[in-house]
Amino acid sequence: MSIICDTHIDDYQPAGEKILVIPGGVPGVDNLKANQKLSEILKAQGAGTGHLAAVCAGPTVLGNLGLLDGKRATVYPGFDGGLGAAKYEDVPTVVDGQVITGRGLGAGIDFALEIVRTLRDKAAADKVAAQIVYPVAG
Repeated sequence: MSIICDTHIDDYQPAGEKILVIPGGVPGVDNLKANQKLSEILKAQGAGTGHLAAVCAGPTVLGNLGLLDGKRATVYPGFDGGLGAAKYEDVPTVVDGQVITGRGLGAGIDFALEIVRTLRDKAAADKVAAQIVYPVAG
C-alpha cells in the first residue's frame, strides 16, 4: 500500500485545523520528534484553540515538546517515560483539555470515538458507535 501526502510538511501552512492527529509506530515517532517544522506546528496548535490527538507511541511526540505537562495521558505500554510531566493513566483513551491520547491499536475505536465526541458531540459519537455495532460507554 502506498500513502502519498497531499502537502509536504515544508509547504504546510496552518489553516485553523480543528485537530491534528499524531500516529504511533517506531521508528515513525522518532522521525516525527526530529522534525523541527512539525514541532513548531504542534506547539502552535497546542497554544491555540485547536485540539491535538496522539495514539500508540505518538503521545511521546507531544510529551517531548512539553505539550502534555500537567495533563493526564495514556500511551503504548512501556513508553510512559516519554510523556514528559504528564500523569500516565493505564486506560484505552484519555481526554484532558484539548488533548486526546490513545493507548494503541486495540484502543483505536475508542480513540476515534473520542475524536468524534470532541469535534462534534456525544450524540454523534454514539451514532457512529451504533452504526459500527460498538458498545456505547455510559
